[in-house]
Amino acid sequence: MVPYCRSALWALMLAAGACFVSANAVSAQFSSENWAYTRYKNALPDGSVLTEYAGGTQDALNPDVRFRIGFVPRFGCIPLISLLTDVVIPTDGSAGQLLADFSVSGFSIDRTPISFPVLVEGVNRKVLVYYNGDESRRIKLRLQIDEGGSAAFQLSNGLGVSFSLLGSRAVLEYAEDQCRQHVPETATKP
Repeated sequence: MVPYCRSALWALMLAAGACFVSANAVSAQFSSENWAYTRYKNALPDGSVLTEYAGGTQDALNPDVRFRIGFVPRFGCIPLISLLTDVVIPTDGSAGQLLADFSVSGFSIDRTPISFPVLVEGVNRKVLVYYNGDESRRIKLRLQIDEGGSAAFQLSNGLGVSFSLLGSRAVLEYAEDQCRQHVPETATKP
């Protein structure tokens, strides 16, 4: 699984003058039902390491579509919720317009509609959406995911995707616990 950056993290790092120099995805160490845990470590130019502990799942019909929730110690282990779509960003001049127009037109957990404001960006020529809620809304949504059985997205391009939430609670509790126990580290020099 290729790691991808979250807008909030990316914006904070760019504001601080940092950028990624290398990324190392650590293989899944824990899974439950349809959800799996992964830890990502990214070495930054200042020698620090940005670590994310995440749980995620795939769409049953399209494994390229992924729903993830990550926790980053540097940012208080607050849930970072994202959806990697399989929508390919064109290489022509229409890419900016595609990203500007892209949205989540509907989101539900167990068929109960839930507001899902988004930030949209392109990563590796795919559209990536992030839940754009404040800290309390992200925590509340994570708890709703813990209690739910399924989640469904309707995207502005007409694509509908759904995910089983079975196993999410165990994996997300594990990921958050790993985040809270995190011991800072520095990058090793080659």
